[in-house]
Amino acid sequence: MLQSLFAPLMRYQPFALVGVAAMLLTFAFSGCEQARAIRIMPLGDSITNGTGSKSGYRSKLYADLTAAGYEIDFLGSQQTNPSPELPDLDHEGHPGFNIDNILNGWKNHPGVNVWLGPAGYDPDIILLLIGGNDVGEQRDFEHAPDRLDALITRICDTKTGLKPKAHVIISRITPRAAKPNDHNTRWYNEQLDIVVARHIAAGEKITKVDCYQPLNPADLADGVHPTQAGYDKIAEVWFDAIMGILRRLGAAWHPGIRRLPEWRFRDMMVVRVRQFRRFASGGIGGRKACIGPLEVRTDA
Repeated sequence: MLQSLFAPLMRYQPFALVGVAAMLLTFAFSGCEQARAIRIMPLGDSITNGTGSKSGYRSKLYADLTAAGYEIDFLGSQQTNPSPELPDLDHEGHPGFNIDNILNGWKNHPGVNVWLGPAGYDPDIILLLIGGNDVGEQRDFEHAPDRLDALITRICDTKTGLKPKAHVIISRITPRAAKPNDHNTRWYNEQLDIVVARHIAAGEKITKVDCYQPLNPADLADGVHPTQAGYDKIAEVWFDAIMGILRRLGAAWHPGIRRLPEWRFRDMMVVRVRQFRRFASGGIGGRKACIGPLEVRTDA
């Protein structure tokens, strides 16, 4: 295809071909100097840590984001529940942790003040799935939404938060097979909706998703933790939310995070060659004009 585009340029002086080559190379690499991986912190309890042989939801999420054209860097102090399918094992999923443990730490696990503090990690996106052990423990359960509110404030508050510039995706927790526990799960999720809505209204960078609705009892291996099919459904929820952020905000969210799908690179080269033809032949109306770089939206 490119041969057919370049062939008509042969009638111009040799410098023209040098110029168009330089122009295309400039386009190909413009906007790429700052390109880097998207930093994602999976944060939560045993469902973030995952069970089974595929690191829970993390293997599929990593694979799907990579297949979509993005370089991914998972962040966290843990590398538990590894999988041969997952090249980046880092996460902050702590089996048995409740909201307060994530907020204030437990034993030798320091909590978000260290994980997300000045000397800690600097994620672009935080995937927060927490509250299941509060449901199971029933310790001061009626105040679990208050503890969730405090955790979100600690991370997201626009003035005092540890990571106010990170985009936090907060999910409703997954279902339980036992009816009493599932009743409490649904109550907690309803309270989560209220708490999260209040933080979004305050201008914090939060997206709420639902990992409860896609799962059914058949997706629970032990009545609490998902089967791999259940984890794959959770991965799809996270993936859709992350892609929604990237499509909506793109380079405006972070200039270093961008991708150029192969077909768009090819088509932009075609546009550039056609623009050069107009330039070399005098341009529209006989006027030559400098053709600046094209802005590319990466929402495919």
